[in-house]
Amino acid sequence: MIYRFADCELDIDVYELRHGGIVRAVEPQMFDLLHYLVENRNRLVTRDELFENIWQGRFVSDATLSSRIKAARRAVGDTGKTQAIIQTVPRRGFRFVADVDGATSTGTAPGAAPVDVALTAPPDRPSIAVLPFASLSDDAEQQYFADGMAEDIISGLSKFGSLLVIARNSTFSYQGQTNDIRTVARKVGVRYILEGSIRRSGPRIRVSVQLIDAETGSHIWVEHYDRSLDDIFAVQDEMTAAIVGTIAPEIDQAEVNRVKRIPPESLDSWGLIQKGLAIYASGEMADLEAAIEFFAAAREADPNFAEATAMTAHGLLRTAYHFPSDNKAEMVAEGIALIQTALRQDPGNLTCLLAQGWMHIYFDEPELAVLSCREAVARNPNWAQAHQEPGFFLSLARHHEECLELIEIADRLSPRDPRLSGRQTIRAGCYFAQGQFAESAEWARRASRSQNPRYWVDAMHVAALYRLGDTAGIEAAIRTLMERKPNCSLSDLDKLSAEILDALREVALPE
Repeated sequence: MIYRFADCELDIDVYELRHGGIVRAVEPQMFDLLHYLVENRNRLVTRDELFENIWQGRFVSDATLSSRIKAARRAVGDTGKTQAIIQTVPRRGFRFVADVDGATSTGTAPGAAPVDVALTAPPDRPSIAVLPFASLSDDAEQQYFADGMAEDIISGLSKFGSLLVIARNSTFSYQGQTNDIRTVARKVGVRYILEGSIRRSGPRIRVSVQLIDAETGSHIWVEHYDRSLDDIFAVQDEMTAAIVGTIAPEIDQAEVNRVKRIPPESLDSWGLIQKGLAIYASGEMADLEAAIEFFAAAREADPNFAEATAMTAHGLLRTAYHFPSDNKAEMVAEGIALIQTALRQDPGNLTCLLAQGWMHIYFDEPELAVLSCREAVARNPNWAQAHQEPGFFLSLARHHEECLELIEIADRLSPRDPRLSGRQTIRAGCYFAQGQFAESAEWARRASRSQNPRYWVDAMHVAALYRLGDTAGIEAAIRTLMERKPNCSLSDLDKLSAEILDALREVALPE
């Protein structure tokens, strides 16, 4: 369900507020406040009613409520002076006074009695329900922590545009129940379920989570996090980021594996994208070209699917930057045009921002590339790729310390990512540029042994070992390089830095 008012959309199904087509980051509690006011827009909502339904009767000061109302107004472009959307009725409460289109008041407001959802088939694209986390004690404060953790995870996952996240109101109706995962998944219409529990022991807390494929009942990912409760809110933020950042790539891989079981002639637009993504991370030119064909086929299957359009643009511009081609100009022109098309289809598409970064890199504008991608980081700080790509662009702009910081975040968010070798390669280049040749050699060695390594990391390994004077290591690294890229010459490595190329010349790698 989507409520449209002024220049805003309140999307209940994906727990998202959009203002002017741009996704606004809002706290779950503030989202629930807006939802409740919109749902009850035909009457006055009292302060006591908000305390009872939004804060579940917990003690909250009037100042806290006023601050949430102020933040809600700011998020939807309203002010306390104009009150064109949320009106304060002195000493009584509040009214939602803007005209609302595009939805009927049939949803369940926060805090209202749960409504049983009819059995539905899972949507074509991946979907997830985050069940309320179980508190394994009778401590009310721990239950608040558990509820807040689940709400924050819902909010964080909702920022991944390709993932449908069921709203809190639907999933929290199962709180305190013993649930059959497959039944819950059928009722709310999702393919994946996340459930968790929280246990406190003295000054420490353990959060256990598991991601389940609801179609098969199998566990995709299980993890637990142990933390000291020095600052409970900092701990909650840290664990939420870790969980959200890990879930998204796990679902991506699960979707790739699922699509492998579907006959090619039965694939929809989403399935075609997954086929492309399965080979896209390798970075090989032939794989990139094949992936672009899958993305283009996804666009043909659904011309209005912005992600398919954006991924095609991303692939064209990335390929044009990395590899020689007789039709580079045409590829770049098409990529730029597709970015504009995707932004018309979905102004909030994050892949477009990364594609713009590759456009700027192609035109040797690394500083502009970084600026393009920083917005993706701001909109979804839990997306590993949103940190990795500007990290690479920062390395080209020679901002090595900042680059290493972003790559560290990407590693922490997605430690099993198929793009891990690329991050390790970026680290090796940054350390080489800073004269830290031992660190450069170590990260190049790791990248060479990771999934999807590229031959130029072996060349970086050779250069770092040469600067360290490791004669035996150089010989072995050169053998690895020539096995991965027969007859490799300096002309094949023109994207490497001048410092690395100088070292390779001294090693006597052919021009």
